[in-house]
Amino acid sequence: GPEGARLELDWREETGREVAAPQTFGFGSRLIEALIGGEMRGRFDRQFNASGVAVSISVPLKRA
Repeated sequence: GPEGARLELDWREETGREVAAPQTFGFGSRLIEALIGGEMRGRFDRQFNASGVAVSISVPLKRA
């Protein structure tokens, strides 16, 4: 695409029970989100659905 090559990662956890978003996120979650969005110039999306948790990560790849 016009942005160049990207790494796309979709991760789903289906627990079989309803999952609710936490009221606060821990240091690790905030660090990952900040690194992907800032340092790596990528996108990080986290959703809490009735069937489980879904995470999507997209980061540009650099050419060597």
